[in-house]
Order: sequence, then C-alpha cells, then structure tokens
Amino acid sequence: MWVLLLECFRGGGDIDSAAPLDTGDTANESGSYCGSFWRIDQLGTRWEYDFVPDEWMEGWNKLEVVREDTYNGAVAWVVYNEGKRDTGSARHRWTKERWYVCDKEGIWLVYGTTTWTTRRDAGRRASDREDYVYTDNLAEPAFLFPAAVHLGDTWESTGTIHHVDVDTGAEISTTSLEGVHEVVSEANKVVPNGTYETLVLESRLPGSADVRTSWLVPGVGLVADDTWLLSFFWE
Repeated sequence: MWVLLLECFRGGGDIDSAAPLDTGDTANESGSYCGSFWRIDQLGTRWEYDFVPDEWMEGWNKLEVVREDTYNGAVAWVVYNEGKRDTGSARHRWTKERWYVCDKEGIWLVYGTTTWTTRRDAGRRASDREDYVYTDNLAEPAFLFPAAVHLGDTWESTGTIHHVDVDTGAEISTTSLEGVHEVVSEANKVVPNGTYETLVLESRLPGSADVRTSWLVPGVGLVADDTWLLSFFWE
C-alpha cells in the first residue's frame, strides 16, 4: 500500500466540503497522532527514495511536509511529492500534494492534486508527450494506518481516489486504497540511508493473490518496499 501512498496546488476542489472526521482527543501538543508512526505532523520533514535496482527502470521519489491546512476544523498536513520513473520506452515526471488528517484511530487521506507528464520514445514529437493536471477527490476520507503499529497488528485500509481533469471535469481514472495489512515480523533492513530495525508489513489487495511487503519504522514510516528504498530522511 505504500506504493499507492507514494503515488498518494489546491485547485478544482474544496477540501472543507468533504465528509467530516471525528478527531477525538489530541495526542500531543500539535493535536496530532501522526508522529507516533509516520512523521507527517512536523513541517520540513523529508523522505527521499530510490527505485529498487532494476535493469529496465530507474527513478526517485521525494516527499516533504510543506504546510498546515484545515479539514472540517481539524489540522491537515500537506505532503508535497516529486518523482520520476524512466523505462526503456517512456519517461514519467510528476508532482503531487496530499492532505492528511490524524485522529485517535489513525491516519486518513482526505484530498490531493497531481501534475503528471509522460514522454514516450525520448519525446521528440508533440504526439509523444502526455500532460495531465487533475484533482484527487475522495467521496469520504480514506483510512490508511492505525495511530500506532505493533507486531501482530492487522487492519484494513479503505477508500478510492477519483482523479478528475481540472479543465474538463471528467474523471480520468480511479485508484483503490483498499487492502488488508498485517505486521508479520521484525527484521533489520539495509537501505541506502542506513540499517533500520523494522516491522515487516504484508499487504493483500482485493481480487489479487499477490502479497506486497513493506518495511516500516515507527516515527519514520516506510524505509523500503518492493519498489522503493529510503535514501534520505530528515526531520
């Protein structure tokens, strides 16, 4: 599911009009439960990831907590994402922003925006380039993670992102965030940024027999999965 999150400028939508969240009692001075698992409640926190080495693909993904906003009266943390993925036949570039809210249950995704560019076959002709700018709307907040994660925990993520073209208002596609997740073990994980003591998470998506594995560190978040390896973390 971290692949979905790493995919996961205000425009074309109003986040304050979406379904309400019960934020409950606050867990720290900032009124947030985020930091106990994924440190998105501290401005300036940054993560950088490299692709798992692959002869057919290379790229990177960068995330940074850039500002606070509001969502139905609760604090929303805005995470900016910039990335690239190059294959033998195409080059992809994107920038995204995602709005997250944390309550006593966990971390919720409530809104987003995306700019995406694809160039095919080196992109030397206009027809080789595809550009998209869209809002990432949710009919209701999408539950992603519990406020705290421990060995043996299981939970279900929920929600569907509707990618809507900002010019035409047409829905381009959808991304399901639904899945069943279980923390199955503890393990040391070596990544470009160092060696971490991690919780190993297995995720199963609806209708798929595939199991996706992620390595998590409380207070940091993702350090590795089947696609990405943490290369830099700063808080």
